[in-house]
Amino acid sequence: MLRPLACLLAALLLGGCIDQSQPTEAERQLLLTDIDFGYGEEGHYSKTTTYWTRTTDITYDSPPLSGFYLHSTVSLTPNASEAVLASYGSLKGAGVALGLMSEGLTEEEIELTREFGSHAKLILLRKDGKPVGNMFSVSIGKKVMYTFFTGKHYFDSADSFESFIAPKISALEAHEYDDPLLEWGKGLFADEEGDEQEAL
Repeated sequence: MLRPLACLLAALLLGGCIDQSQPTEAERQLLLTDIDFGYGEEGHYSKTTTYWTRTTDITYDSPPLSGFYLHSTVSLTPNASEAVLASYGSLKGAGVALGLMSEGLTEEEIELTREFGSHAKLILLRKDGKPVGNMFSVSIGKKVMYTFFTGKHYFDSADSFESFIAPKISALEAHEYDDPLLEWGKGLFADEEGDEQEAL
């Protein structure tokens, strides 16, 4: 019993225990992709599980299309408080980064009419006064959706965006997942039990 616990603690202390992998098909369905905007899907998916923080981030980045860029992230966190903080931080952090990269970029919040969860915000991005894209973030229980896109597509009304994003919101609401740290611990103990049985 002590040996698996020691292994668990030692592994947790090594580099934060980060695992890089590819999302499952069900996880990919949670993300906005180029297909949702009418393009062929050729972007990049990734999945990062950080056992130390018990979070999983699933992301999609569009290919370098002419005049259009899309980034979409779903974060699976251990509790609702973490999700709200992540939702708030994603908009603030992205807003600062985009402002630094593009002079003259401003943000305009569009008031949503539907209840999508906690801290749902839709931001219209303007460049020198002209609409150039959007940022959106929402926390639903322990889950967070964040996306931004710039270029050929933007939403300047709540109704059109709410209809567009509703299928992804429904998918996220229905998505279930296990705490990655507990799942990893189960695998560790299972391996240990297997070794003990082989020794017998």
